Amino acid sequence: MSKSSEVDVLIVTYNSARTLKKCLKSIKEAVPYNRIIIGDGGSNDDTVKIAESEGAEVYQFTGKDNLIGRIRYKLAEKAEKPWILYVDSDVYLYRNFWESMRHLTKPSIGMAYALQDSPARTLKAYLTSRKLGFITFGNTIVPKDLLLMCQGLLNLNHGEDVFFARFARGKGYKIICLKNHLSFHDKNESDLDQTFIRWAESLGKEKRVIKFFTLELCNVRNVTSLAVEHRSFADLPILFRRSLKMLLSFSREFRKPN
Repeated sequence: MSKSSEVDVLIVTYNSARTLKKCLKSIKEAVPYNRIIIGDGGSNDDTVKIAESEGAEVYQFTGKDNLIGRIRYKLAEKAEKPWILYVDSDVYLYRNFWESMRHLTKPSIGMAYALQDSPARTLKAYLTSRKLGFITFGNTIVPKDLLLMCQGLLNLNHGEDVFFARFARGKGYKIICLKNHLSFHDKNESDLDQTFIRWAESLGKEKRVIKFFTLELCNVRNVTSLAVEHRSFADLPILFRRSLKMLLSFSREFRKPN
C-alpha cells in the first residue's frame, strides 16, 4: 500500500496484558500503520512491558490525566498522519479490516467503524445491532484535525465515543458504521461487568445521578429490545444482575464524602 494510506494507531490501555500482544499482532497484519501510540492509565501488570517489546510508543497518564477522553485526545496530539485509527486493547482486527475501511478516509467522513464479533452474548448482540445506534472507538478511523477540535473530550471518562459522534455530526460530517464484521472484541460477561461497574463508580464519585440512571435505562432498553427482536430472553438475567451491581457500586461511591 502507498504511504498515503498510512494511519497512526492509538490505543488506550489499563491492565491489558492478557490481550495486548494479540491486539498489536492483528494491527501489524491488517493495517499500513505509521506509528502505534499507547496511552496507559497506570497498569500494574505487564501491559507496558509488552507494548514496548512490540515496538509501540507508550505514554503514562495518571491522576487527573487518567480520563479516557483525555487520553484519546492527547494521543491524537502526538499523531502525525491526517487519519488516526483507534483500537481498543482487547480488540483483534481481521486481516481484511483496512481493505474495507480505507475507502472511508474521505473529507465528508467524521468517524467510521465496523461491527464486531464477541464471545459475550450480551456484547455480541449489542455489537452486531445497528438499529440501536451502536457507536464505538474500538476499531474506528477519524480525521485527526476534527478530533482535535473536540476539546470537550478532555473532561470525559466515559461516553467519549458518543460525545465525539455528536460533535462530528454537528459539524456536518458523516458517521459510518460498516455492516461487515471486521474485528473480534475479546470480552466475556465478567469483563463486561467490571467495565460497567467502573462506569457506575465514576458517576457515583461525580454525583451524576441523572447520567447514571440514563445509562441504566439505556442498558435495559437495548437488551430488552434485542430480546424481543430475537425472541430470546436468555440475556435478561445477565442484564438485571449487571444493573444491580452497577446500582450498588454507584450508591457506595455516591455516599462517600467529597
